[in-house]
Amino acid sequence: MRQFYITLLDHCVLQGRINPLVPQQLLKLLNRHSLIYRHCGQRSAELVRMQEAIRWIPVPESVALRIAKIVRATRPSAENRLASQYFRWGAGPRAGQFLALAGKVFAAFDGRSAVSDEDVLAALEPVLLHRLVLNYRAESENAALPDLLKELLKSVK
Repeated sequence: MRQFYITLLDHCVLQGRINPLVPQQLLKLLNRHSLIYRHCGQRSAELVRMQEAIRWIPVPESVALRIAKIVRATRPSAENRLASQYFRWGAGPRAGQFLALAGKVFAAFDGRSAVSDEDVLAALEPVLLHRLVLNYRAESENAALPDLLKELLKSVK
């Protein structure tokens, strides 16, 4: 597998230790890929070029529609039964944008030039976990958010 270089400009990795301020969600999102961290400031132009290249990866219309359906299904309403039962607050429009962007990253890591449904599903948990707020019922039933997301995906076609 190719190794990808990530430069953390704001939060350096010093002496082989990850700064505790680095968001855990970023690490979860990237944990399946081999990463080499370099000292801050080195090759920042390379990072910027990679970020720009990622944004040019297309998201097919079918994948974009699926992203919209998934995000919409997290919002409590009469038509979203699971969300109404367990979520106090659902994902907003930015969640869809970040699902698409994370899907582009996963596609690039796998050497593909377009985003697939599998890329979006791989990014689903890290992107949505902190955006969804469980209600009292979910907390009283000890409902786990990853399990609820899996159940939610069954209802989204």
